[in-house]
Amino acid sequence: MSEGFTVTVRGIEEVLKKLSEKQDKIKGAIAAAVYQEALDLEARSVKQVPVDYGTLRRSHYVAPPDNLNNPTAQAGYGTDYAVYVHEKTEVHHEPPGKAMYLKDPLDETKNGYKERLAKRAKQNLEAGVTLSSVAKTAPTSPSNEGSGHRKEDKARGGTGKGPRLKLT
Repeated sequence: MSEGFTVTVRGIEEVLKKLSEKQDKIKGAIAAAVYQEALDLEARSVKQVPVDYGTLRRSHYVAPPDNLNNPTAQAGYGTDYAVYVHEKTEVHHEPPGKAMYLKDPLDETKNGYKERLAKRAKQNLEAGVTLSSVAKTAPTSPSNEGSGHRKEDKARGGTGKGPRLKLT
């Protein structure tokens, strides 16, 4: 005949609470890292945006992640003609402005992205950095203000949407 025994675990609620808090901190650190990468991409990109009236450059934005379970940040430009300026490689722009002002910085930085993201997330976690504590150094949504120069907008073949890249 076998004898049974009973184990009573006390404090399981506290353990679960601490695990949940740690998980939330990890998610926040990862979301912050994704946003920081997008801000870095935007900072590189804005240096390459052609400037005529300055509207295109002023329309830049980086939307922070809004879902900690699948953090995605979006960097882009909000003028009607941004895609035209970005994609038309045959058009001459005064340096440092150029076409592909968003794609080229992404291509330059995509190697090592996962490693940088992991390193940033670890640093963020150790420093207690979460998405809400990352400085918003760029607008968080497109302005869609247009240039104020209707002739210029029409000549550039306005599309209503500028180029956007998502980082996950």
